[in-house]
Amino acid sequence: MNKRNRFSSIIGLSCSLLLTIVCLTAKSQEAESPVKKTILNSKATVRLVSKAGIRATKVDHSIALMAQPSIGILFNEKLFAGIATDLALNEQSLKDASYKSIKDETSRWEFNYTGLNLEYIFSPLRSISPGIGLYTGWGKAERNFTWNSLSKQSPEWALVDKNFCRKGYFFFAEPSVSLSFNLSQSVSLKANAGYRFVNFNNTIAAMQMPDKKFNGLSGAMTVMFSNIFKTSR
Repeated sequence: MNKRNRFSSIIGLSCSLLLTIVCLTAKSQEAESPVKKTILNSKATVRLVSKAGIRATKVDHSIALMAQPSIGILFNEKLFAGIATDLALNEQSLKDASYKSIKDETSRWEFNYTGLNLEYIFSPLRSISPGIGLYTGWGKAERNFTWNSLSKQSPEWALVDKNFCRKGYFFFAEPSVSLSFNLSQSVSLKANAGYRFVNFNNTIAAMQMPDKKFNGLSGAMTVMFSNIFKTSR
């Protein structure tokens, strides 16, 4: 092989080697494709969060103010699953509209419920995020009489059916829509509106607790603290 052919072979080999090095370097510097976060993969984010809310909801012909604490898990900033309870703050004002007083006694409702609270938040990284939710579980309603001394002394007092004072238990489902306002990385304010559907276990006919007394609209303002505990799996 003469010098010219040998030189051409060396040049060709060098060019091939250089091209191979360039291709490998470019391949190593390619940006990685973004990994989608899911509940099951290693990039899933899980937070333990707590909520504290004030709700207004229809009970019979009255408006009940309810305190609603809750705690649960927030997956990937989007899906919340937890336990909540609603406790009436103004039970003295929840009048039994169908009760006809004998003298001047009053009849009012004691009302509370607890259940599973599910919520899905759309576009959670925005400052204002819409969402949908479902709150479902079991509750208790009880008719409570307030007597004065004259009522207790009157003969009509004995005519009141004691079954009226018993408790009634119900199943409820409350779908809702919401708007979340992200105040910071760990605190958000949520406003929601929903409608509660109630189904009583009316085993005592004299209780007179029709579902329609406790079906009704509800609205709430809730503060969520979402940075209590955070981990990436």
